[in-house]
Amino acid sequence: MGERYLVTGANGCIGAWTVKLLLADGC
Repeated sequence: MGERYLVTGANGCIGAWTVKLLLADGC
């Protein structure tokens, strides 16, 4: 249960961070 929560939180943070990097790299 805790692991699932951590994975979800990581996906949210890393997902937004990755998109930000991709957009910055694309520009």
